[in-house]
Amino acid sequence: MKKLFFQSENRIDSWFTPAWLQEFLVEPFNQAGRMPEGFIERWANVGEMFVTDLNGDGEEDFIVAHTQNLYWRKLYWLHGSPGSYQLTVLPISDGHALAQQVPLIEDLNHDGVPELVYRDYASGASDEFSNIFIISWQNGRLQNMVIGDNGTQNGEWQVEDTDQDGLYELIKWQGGPGSAGFCCALPVKIDYRLIGNEYIPVRQVPVREELGGFLGEGVKADWQFAKMMQHTNHYAQAIEYLDSFLADIHNDPYQARQEVIPYTYFQLGMTYLLMDEPAAAQRMWQSLAQDFPEHPVTLDVLDIQPFLQTRDGIWQGCAWLRKNKRDWPLSEERRYIFAQEAYYPSWADLCDPMLLFSQWSWTQTRPIAEQLTDRALAWQSLSNAFDLNKDGIADPIGQIQISDRRNQVWVFLTQPDGTYEPFYAKQPYPPEAIYIWTSWGYDSAPWYLDDYFDAVITDENQDGNPEIRYGRSDGNHPLQTEWIGHRFEKPGNEIRMDNFTVPDLKDEKSLANVTKKLFYDQDFEAALSLLDGYDSNSDPSISYRSPEVLRWAEAGSHYLRGLAYSYLGENELAQLSFATVIRDYSDALVYSYGYFSWADLAREKSSP
Repeated sequence: MKKLFFQSENRIDSWFTPAWLQEFLVEPFNQAGRMPEGFIERWANVGEMFVTDLNGDGEEDFIVAHTQNLYWRKLYWLHGSPGSYQLTVLPISDGHALAQQVPLIEDLNHDGVPELVYRDYASGASDEFSNIFIISWQNGRLQNMVIGDNGTQNGEWQVEDTDQDGLYELIKWQGGPGSAGFCCALPVKIDYRLIGNEYIPVRQVPVREELGGFLGEGVKADWQFAKMMQHTNHYAQAIEYLDSFLADIHNDPYQARQEVIPYTYFQLGMTYLLMDEPAAAQRMWQSLAQDFPEHPVTLDVLDIQPFLQTRDGIWQGCAWLRKNKRDWPLSEERRYIFAQEAYYPSWADLCDPMLLFSQWSWTQTRPIAEQLTDRALAWQSLSNAFDLNKDGIADPIGQIQISDRRNQVWVFLTQPDGTYEPFYAKQPYPPEAIYIWTSWGYDSAPWYLDDYFDAVITDENQDGNPEIRYGRSDGNHPLQTEWIGHRFEKPGNEIRMDNFTVPDLKDEKSLANVTKKLFYDQDFEAALSLLDGYDSNSDPSISYRSPEVLRWAEAGSHYLRGLAYSYLGENELAQLSFATVIRDYSDALVYSYGYFSWADLAREKSSP
């Protein structure tokens, strides 16, 4: 790998970047079969460039990173062979305008073809956000080796060989407070390992640190650490954090925070039951009734206490709470310490199948519907026709109603020992991955965990790999996932290999529309028509309307007119336009928008 340059200060508008690259990189490169003269110097102001062979075809590829423009931050991939190079776009996160960084180009999976590691990131008023992509050429297309949620808030990503086995691991540091308090609030370290050709989370470790006044001197941190330990099956550690929480909050001068104590007793009792220590759980119910006899949590626990005598009774207790739609609302004062959390103190998360299913054994000798009935859950079978793990036995697929507005689709994968392995179909990772829990809830791509009304199983390709269509109460099915051999994936989730696309600008007189006509439509007459009577003061594609920028745009209109004439073979008219730029606009250089003048470009096009 050769890093050619990195220096960034200036910015340009979105309409100009693809047009400039096409005109001054792709076309000259194809004509000369090499890097155009002067390209590196011009590009050095706005990004970085790498030479590699991303698709392993033996020809040099060029990764061009445009890091500065807020509205057009992309990675461009110049690939092909001399005379037939083409430029495609590697996407950043949809909906975000983030800066880019390429920390590594390396063969991570040892298949002889390098992977491209790049991050997009942004610093806001209160937080820092970043996403990571590890782009790999596989089966004739580019794929992202980081599946599920590839973002982090107020954290960072690391790619390194931590165990010195020759394979790179991926480490995600998540959380920590932002300057305005909008943060994950729970420092977490998540280890990803390369399994097959995907990075999959295999270990989650809380990072205990003093978070100060932002979290009420650790009060909120103890609670959230306990929640993480529960949802990652580390119950003893959860007990430690909840005990610490109680010790701190009993002495907390902010009285409203003490209202969380009844919820904590409930959390402790349920955690003891999950550890199969019913006697300790009963002590928690007794303390709850003694200290808070009239609290809604206490009254509900008294109603379900007959069920909560054994570990298996959790299912019946949760069914009662669910059936009676129990609500333990937070007071406005208490919401202070849980203001940014997706999961407030309640019973619902401790009754979630994503927590409970892995704690019980599921046998293939009895129908799944019967086993779920024993655990007070109704199973709606969706299909028994697909052998997902290719062991010769069909794997049941169905959905469970969690609430009036929320269902979950589960697959029970058959195992060689005669058991089933429950697999939540809407989570983004394969069965061998861990469920990641943060203070925001389960960590995954945004579309995976949205509520839905129903689900339908199809096999549109008739290839034995089912699709799940998730529907809303209005009858629409806006989300579809498909089985790809080891997990469900959203179709089209692979890395796009898009050529440049531009919006429909209709007939507006803008330099953006002129470049579209010139470089995409190749309608040179239309470009000239748009330039007739062009006025930069009324150009909607110009974001910063200072006198310097408007004059720079006027110079651009003359230069683009010259290009249109040259493409039509009207060389004399083209030279007149280029001469106008050189004569009248040599001073039209705006450092915040351009890193060279139109006059410099016109000199390259003008005849000797």
